[in-house]
Amino acid sequence: PYFDLSSSSSSQTVSCSDHDRCYTKLCTGTSCSYTRHYAEDSISSGTIVSDLLSLPGPSVQSHPGDTSRNDSLASDLSQYRVAFGCEAKETGDIYTQNADGIMGIGRGAISIPAQLAAQGAMADVFALCYGDFDGGGSLVLGDVVPPDTIQYTPLKKQPLHPAYYQVEVLSASIGGSIVSVPARAYAVGYGAVFDSGTTFSYFPTIVFNALKHAIMEKVELDTVPGPDPRYHDLCYGDAGDESSLSSHFPNIVLEFAPMPGSASAKLTLSPMNYLFTHSRPGAYCLGIFDNGNAGTLLGGIIFRNKLVIYDRERERIGFADESCSTFVPRTVPVTSGTHRQGTAVEERSAMAVNEGKVPEGAHGKGSEGINYDAHTVDHEFGESSALSWSFAISGSIELAVMFSLGIIVGGGTSMMIFLSVRRLAAWQASTDAVP
Repeated sequence: PYFDLSSSSSSQTVSCSDHDRCYTKLCTGTSCSYTRHYAEDSISSGTIVSDLLSLPGPSVQSHPGDTSRNDSLASDLSQYRVAFGCEAKETGDIYTQNADGIMGIGRGAISIPAQLAAQGAMADVFALCYGDFDGGGSLVLGDVVPPDTIQYTPLKKQPLHPAYYQVEVLSASIGGSIVSVPARAYAVGYGAVFDSGTTFSYFPTIVFNALKHAIMEKVELDTVPGPDPRYHDLCYGDAGDESSLSSHFPNIVLEFAPMPGSASAKLTLSPMNYLFTHSRPGAYCLGIFDNGNAGTLLGGIIFRNKLVIYDRERERIGFADESCSTFVPRTVPVTSGTHRQGTAVEERSAMAVNEGKVPEGAHGKGSEGINYDAHTVDHEFGESSALSWSFAISGSIELAVMFSLGIIVGGGTSMMIFLSVRRLAAWQASTDAVP
């Protein structure tokens, strides 16, 4: 059913005069509007509205993952007004994808974490933890307790792309050998960006060629044609199941700029962090692609079984190895008085909409940093990282009701779009992500 804005006592249309929330500066009559065009010709358009988002209170937050407390959830909800897109039109893969939408978690002020933090709902920190090939994972809103192995790298300011989580890559090594490209090669275009809204990883041509050549030198398996004849994927056969990948493919280590007074941060990528599964059993393809001189996009599969903490308050990103399918987050109580305890919402995620697995041969990179596959869509993953969310939303229903939503999390995305066209509780993100 369509979402009927007029039947809601809590929904409000954002007016053109609301300079804080009408960030598009576009108007339809007196209402703020938006239009998003994607590289594969999808279009999403509608108006910007606000509504109440209900999140668990302290008694639920302190016991994340404890399903025995579900009965107390409805009586322990705090409500916050957030702005998002109320979609009236969608075309292309945006319409046909299985995922219900995209949640904007970019660095901009209109992103959901930023809006919640500004209202004191949580610290201005969130974390993502993607599972392996089989999916699973968590999104944590609030300041998460980091493991002892956490490493941090500074967030850089990018005036031309303020919504991007930009970092500085110093080097890459494959199988213990340094890839011979200068650090500045990673910083061309929009620089190096952590983009949870892109499935795969994209490197400037000089870096991509060096990485691909080094991997080909290390791998002794025979190559096989890719799953989609439209693309020239580098694929290998007879690699066995996922447990045997490390015996055939090398690790990649990305070195990032250090925090003041610390050593550089090193992210070790096992084969599952840069390969995607072929439709042919035992075959895998390289999930690293040529990005011309546009920049370095570090996409979703790189962060499989990695806890990634987006610490916007301290302007840093942290990462550590984690078993994300079983990870139960703990949040840090905020004592400054400006925020209450961070909200931990445990989510069961799938890396893509096709039953929790990364689609084969997904390439098209959306203009908002979203990549679309021919048959399945993955975002944050250039296909579609569908998450099963439990959010309490007061929309056309007066009572806060828990909906099960399939959501794509967009790391370069700032605005969240409500899909009024097809489902009452479907969300989609309109973003400031990587073009």
